[in-house]
Amino acid sequence: MNKFLTIALFITGLLIGVFITTHFRTPGALGSLFPSDVMEARKNLIKDYIDEQSLYQAQIASLHKDIEETQKQNENILSKARLANLDNLKKKIGLTEMQAEGIEIILKDSSNVSRETVSPSDKNLVRASDLRDVVNLLWANRAEAIAINGQRVIAATPISAAGSSILVNNIYIVPPITITAIVNSNLIEARINDKNVLWDLKTRIAKKEILFALTAKNTVMIPIYAGDFRLKYITAKANE
Repeated sequence: MNKFLTIALFITGLLIGVFITTHFRTPGALGSLFPSDVMEARKNLIKDYIDEQSLYQAQIASLHKDIEETQKQNENILSKARLANLDNLKKKIGLTEMQAEGIEIILKDSSNVSRETVSPSDKNLVRASDLRDVVNLLWANRAEAIAINGQRVIAATPISAAGSSILVNNIYIVPPITITAIVNSNLIEARINDKNVLWDLKTRIAKKEILFALTAKNTVMIPIYAGDFRLKYITAKANE
């Protein structure tokens, strides 16, 4: 027993040593105080991040295909009621592409500013908080499905900011921002016209600090959710 333990500890120590040696031999990124170099480094980081997210989205799309194939294989076993419940659940968590009548909202930064040169809090920029406000308004008015720049929005979707950048489902998006939703367009237009709704956003729109357009659509297409699902509090029950 002690012999196997000694061998295991030796191998572990060897691997740690190789890792540390490789780490110190790897050349670090060269620092630079020139603004052009800093901007180039940021662009490279964003490109790497987008490439990584594209890979993950391709993997998720493949998993969605596997789910559809598995469901089709079990259609003969499951009752129609259970299949209907399954389809309803899939719609709620974004695993089904949806197409129906709805609206399209476009939000743009002011043409007088650049995201790379102004403060993230500048009133001339579309902010992550603006998107959250619009999405909350849509959910509150019985929207069936929502997407932002092609990213399906579900209850667990994070809409956040990193500096002046906006992340939806942890995917980097840039203006113009297009929000599509399957929802009653007349109801949303009435809510938008309510002076007590989206007060800060409409103040900036009125001052032409940002641009806003809402259009009713006969058909909008909401894609499948491409984010991750974080499962909590799941326990496995032992077989009895």
